[in-house]
Amino acid sequence: MVKGTKAKTFQAYLDSCHRRYSCAHCRAHLANHDELISKKMSGKMKSRNAANADSVSGSVSCDERILKDCHQIYTDTNSGLITIAESVGVTLLPPRKKITVMLMGNHSAGKSSFINWYIEEHIQRTGVAIETQGFTFVTSGRKRESLTGNATLHLYPHFKPLQEFKGVSEYVGTEICTSRQKRFSLVTFVDTPGLVDGDMKYPFDVDQAILWLGDVCDLILVFFDPMGQALCKRTLNIVEQLNERQGDRLRFYLSKADEAGGESDRQRVMMQIVQELCKRPGLNKCGFDMPTIYIPNPNKPSRCINQIEEVCRAIEKTINQTVQNTLNTLEKDCELICEAVTDTLNNDRQCSVENRRARCKSCFLSLLGFSVPLLLLFALVLGSLSRDVLELVLGAQGTETLSLYLAPVLKASESLSVETQLYVCGGLVLLSFILLIIARFSSRSTAPATLVSCEERFLNDCHQIYTDPDRGLMTIAQSVGEMLLPPKKKITSKETFRLYPHFRPIQKVKGVSKYVGTEICTSQQKSFSLVTFVDTPGLADGDKKYPFDVDQAILQLGDVCDLILVFFDPMGQALCKHTLDIVEQLNERQGDRLCFYLSKADETGRESDRQRVMMQIKQELCKRPGLGCRGEFEMPTIFIPNPNKPSQYANQIEEVCQTIEKTIKQTVQNTQNQLNKDCSLICKAIADTLNNDW
Repeated sequence: MVKGTKAKTFQAYLDSCHRRYSCAHCRAHLANHDELISKKMSGKMKSRNAANADSVSGSVSCDERILKDCHQIYTDTNSGLITIAESVGVTLLPPRKKITVMLMGNHSAGKSSFINWYIEEHIQRTGVAIETQGFTFVTSGRKRESLTGNATLHLYPHFKPLQEFKGVSEYVGTEICTSRQKRFSLVTFVDTPGLVDGDMKYPFDVDQAILWLGDVCDLILVFFDPMGQALCKRTLNIVEQLNERQGDRLRFYLSKADEAGGESDRQRVMMQIVQELCKRPGLNKCGFDMPTIYIPNPNKPSRCINQIEEVCRAIEKTINQTVQNTLNTLEKDCELICEAVTDTLNNDRQCSVENRRARCKSCFLSLLGFSVPLLLLFALVLGSLSRDVLELVLGAQGTETLSLYLAPVLKASESLSVETQLYVCGGLVLLSFILLIIARFSSRSTAPATLVSCEERFLNDCHQIYTDPDRGLMTIAQSVGEMLLPPKKKITSKETFRLYPHFRPIQKVKGVSKYVGTEICTSQQKSFSLVTFVDTPGLADGDKKYPFDVDQAILQLGDVCDLILVFFDPMGQALCKHTLDIVEQLNERQGDRLCFYLSKADETGRESDRQRVMMQIKQELCKRPGLGCRGEFEMPTIFIPNPNKPSQYANQIEEVCQTIEKTIKQTVQNTQNQLNKDCSLICKAIADTLNNDW
């Protein structure tokens, strides 16, 4: 009973400590003590933190486990990549375990409300007034916590440069909650202050702080509300600068769409927002999209279409890309460390050779330096001994031989005066000292100290760990990267060019790499298993700007593709000069691969209207010299069949399938011909080699 009472008392003390300390590290330390005391005193009881961890571990996703394992590979204190990189003079940063999503927009645009909806907890304060005055990081954890600025920057070392902005540290905080909804365990939200114009002053440079955060965040969500719309110049200025620096990370949304009134009012609001955005040259780009979203309320149903799931899909896609980028970075860092280790070992061998050469040179000079005084001492001893003593020691024959070899030296010394002999002896002694000094300095090689055997063995082992073809880290990273491909997934540009090496020349087009991706699905319909579709950006005239040279990119794709399908719609017809210019150049280079189709033919109205549209399109095409001489010009009419909307017009969409089938058969024949040709070439080369050998 006494022991049980003490255990309960100490447990109550630990619980009070949990409530007393606000530092996450102190509370985590107490949690470990809580678990140890509970195990020791009861043997069966587990702490609340441990129980929570056990319950959560079973629901850890594959992406989360991969990111954590990659982070552990970098940060392991004994054999982590960072530790090994530091030993060879390479600096690495550990990858983040989560993606960072920044939300920005006008005052009261619904940023905090969206975070509360996503995590399904009321963490951020919401209201019409400006509730978010600083930057708030919202992340998942094992216990509900609120951290201040210094603790936040310690928890997120990637954001420590925020301290350089005057006054920001006091307005940075972190909210940690235990929610596991959606993909929140892999997401860190950054809630930014609402932006307003006028005399509103911020306690720090909010523009520069948001721009810096935009450079380190993985996704940037820009919210416009029906009231503020896109009239805030401060918001537009920041968005325009972010678009220039990180345009591929920006996503625009019309929040609180249910408060915009009827459908006509909502369309008018969206048109006004798009109009304000298009006034900025940097934001007037092709493929602009702005879904309408609002927080669903079961007590307040709305007829407005809610596309809030598009935000979740954008976050999901960013998570998948981040996992692949992390694995690519892991492979790249492993290769970098392998090169550094190899260079270190090569430098060590070179330094060992130089040090050995320096030691040999030093030993030779030292031997010369000591031999001079020894010879003088030997000559002095011989001069002091009589001939009888020498014959007694060396014998008669040895004495004669010694006299024969020393005769020239004796003659030379007898020809010199006593004073000159003293000068010669002094010079020889000085020469001996000089040789010893040179030997001393020559032993100090300019090469750095070589590695000791333990360090060299460690580096060799690390090199083997990363480059082992069966179980090496680089091999494991590549295999995990292949396992990451689910039935349908987006692949980044680097993986796309690795998967399709024929398309690598497109990388020469500046800026195109960021806008290349691959969608892999498990469909086996028609001949899809033998087809790879390349969907290109929609072409438009006017002030529409593309983030890369779309003309050169499409022309290079046309050179490597087997079939090029050109779609004209009844609305745009063939009036887009941009499209016609590219089609004309493609016709000159790959005219036999071009096929033209009138898409959305069911939207042309009556049969006479469709015929008129087709005549106008053909007329525009024939105005181009390169397109007017194609002989018998064909342009089937196609549209996507809809069972709920039957059409009386003939649908020639099967013509597209037949064209693809024909191209597949031609490709098979060309492959067989190429195989026969290559085999003949190899046989001829082997025969020539054997003849030359004979």
